[in-house]
Amino acid sequence: MSARKTFIAIAGAGLIAIGVAANAHAQATTTEPQPKGPLDDIQQSVISAIEKGLNILSVAIGKVLPYKLPEILPNGDIIIRYVPPEPPPPPPAETPADEPQKT
Repeated sequence: MSARKTFIAIAGAGLIAIGVAANAHAQATTTEPQPKGPLDDIQQSVISAIEKGLNILSVAIGKVLPYKLPEILPNGDIIIRYVPPEPPPPPPAETPADEPQKT
């Protein structure tokens, strides 16, 4: 995947996440219980689907781009840390039961 497509995917995911967060914040700050309308179930389904999609996208981007989120230091420096890949699991050890017996 090219860097441009990856950037576009991250930007799109960020915009969707901002929309979901703004909606959740608006609902959380409302003190009055709102009557449940016919679109509330659809809205919850859409939010749930977007959250699942963002989780999948986050995992995929994490595998493609092995970097942490940028950190901005008080002096204005921006640090982007590399996350080394996890080492592969060790091969299973052979047990004596797996070896053929000599007669």
